[in-house]
Amino acid sequence: MVSQHLPYTIDQIVKNLALLEEHFKDYACPDCINKHLILIEGYAEEGMTMTNDEKWRLLLVKCADMCRAVRKELTMTQGHKDTPRKGCKTCGR
Repeated sequence: MVSQHLPYTIDQIVKNLALLEEHFKDYACPDCINKHLILIEGYAEEGMTMTNDEKWRLLLVKCADMCRAVRKELTMTQGHKDTPRKGCKTCGR
């Protein structure tokens, strides 16, 4: 069984992946990248509860796990969060 809301959730994941890609192309702003990873992770976790289809559930679990792993890696490599950054058109940093 698949919830009628799952297509919306998948659409939100896809949109945030596209925005994440744009940040990597234009300027790899850690704050914006983290924001989109959190959103993708959240939508993936929400989507897991919307289906009994094992294929979809596994895909969404992998998606959330990958976002957590990237966020953890970014946290370990970023150092102090208040380090000044310049160049991001989205958040102004």
